[in-house]
Amino acid sequence: MAMLVKYILDHAGGRKSYRRQFPSHLRPYLSGTQRKVSLGFPDEPGFLSRYEAAAKQWEADVALAERKYAGAFDELDPPLLAYLGKRFEAQWLQAEEANRSQGIEGWAGKVEGGWDWLLDDFRRWYAEADGEAVEEHWGKAANELLQSEGRILDPAAPHQFTKLCMELNAAALRVSEVSLARLEGKVVPSPPLPDVPAAATKRSRDTVPLLSTFDAYATAQGISESIRKEWRNNLSALVKFLGHGSLSKLTRDDVARWRDHLISEPTKNGKLRARSTVKNNYLSPLKSTLKFACEEHLLRENVAATVQVRVPKNPKVRAATFTADETRTILAATFGPAPARMAAGHKRARRWVPWLCAYSGARVGEIAQLRVEDVFCQDGCWAIRITPEAGRVKTKEFREVPLHEHVVAQGFLEMLKEVGSGPIFYDPELRRKGGIDSRHIKKVGERLADWVRKELGLADKGIMPNHAWRATFKTLAMRHGVLPRLSDAITGHALPINEVGRIYEAPTLQDKATAIARLPRYEVPLPVSDYGN
Repeated sequence: MAMLVKYILDHAGGRKSYRRQFPSHLRPYLSGTQRKVSLGFPDEPGFLSRYEAAAKQWEADVALAERKYAGAFDELDPPLLAYLGKRFEAQWLQAEEANRSQGIEGWAGKVEGGWDWLLDDFRRWYAEADGEAVEEHWGKAANELLQSEGRILDPAAPHQFTKLCMELNAAALRVSEVSLARLEGKVVPSPPLPDVPAAATKRSRDTVPLLSTFDAYATAQGISESIRKEWRNNLSALVKFLGHGSLSKLTRDDVARWRDHLISEPTKNGKLRARSTVKNNYLSPLKSTLKFACEEHLLRENVAATVQVRVPKNPKVRAATFTADETRTILAATFGPAPARMAAGHKRARRWVPWLCAYSGARVGEIAQLRVEDVFCQDGCWAIRITPEAGRVKTKEFREVPLHEHVVAQGFLEMLKEVGSGPIFYDPELRRKGGIDSRHIKKVGERLADWVRKELGLADKGIMPNHAWRATFKTLAMRHGVLPRLSDAITGHALPINEVGRIYEAPTLQDKATAIARLPRYEVPLPVSDYGN
């Protein structure tokens, strides 16, 4: 049950519930601001299924609300109207037959009595075309049918809903003939569920909502929660810019106008957006969403495909690696005193994260999310396990990285004993929400970067204060004869396209340990009290 961390609300006594807010722009189309469902206790049977059902219902509610927001209404033409009536009829008769087969005592009399009570009304409403009466009686059933079918009628055309209620009333009359015949002992099979009419399917594609289509794409691609949230917000800006949220109405000119608007519009801090930001964080998710819609046969054309953002290449004035002096400055500073009021996790991060990155080439976020249980010993080799279970991993694949003996010698393992269990470099109790994209994990890297820039004075914009460890490690590994496949396996780099055959090479933990052992210790003056042995 440890994976169920998203949208869980803890109650006194251990009871839990699912609570997830609806997007603010959709709340006018939903009942309430959130979906809240009691889940009971984690060790009770059915806890997981209740969680999954609540999550799916939230997604279904939001998807329908997105269509309403985009004005993606279904036209209740004769084929769709007939389909809905036949579906209602088939479901009623199939449910009635299922109930009859249970042999409940007195069931036949109850069914016959129901027809005695209501059939005359159904006939009179049909004969008189009494829309008010059929809406009052069949309105709830009509809404439930629309909900189950994912259909939305235009509220500005209420006569369509009346037509649907009239169709359900007619379906009830057809049901009555079969139901009463069965009560007389006649064998009348239930009709099969009808197929969705092709015309109705085509029309539903004529109005494709942007945001819910993006949600479907993001889910299919497994995009992380933080990136998904950022991209969704950016696409919401397009909806606001256009005044509608329908991909089917989107044109290439619309996309080009939005691009130009993003490039020229000052942001909150008064500066213009970087062209690379417009390209990667705005246009890229839009293009990917449109491509997904075309692949799913929701759209015929990706109208954004040819809209480009030209990004001038920044001059490169230095290598991406740390210099020897920069390396010594950062690693030596890890032994300095941290501010007294700094949280314990951040103190540990300042002390150990630079060393772990220096000897592994790992991304700072991968180290920041490490838990005590991710450090292990196998065949005498101490290592860390970088895994999506702990947080975001760019490749979405776990990997095991041996610890350099210098890290062990400094007392890293002894420090873990003091922590005990759980995250090493942040306090999980301080998180506002669960999930692998916790802001606290990102804060670890952000604070380290600020420390390197502002306190240690490495302000050169040509170097990335955390990510440069990655390039520095790769260069060091090359210098000391570590094979590229081993270096890639340690850092988690993807294989070059022209070297995909190397995927069949699977370096073991011992292979990687031998490679890391080739790397010499960084020569940094260490206080005796901080040196393990």
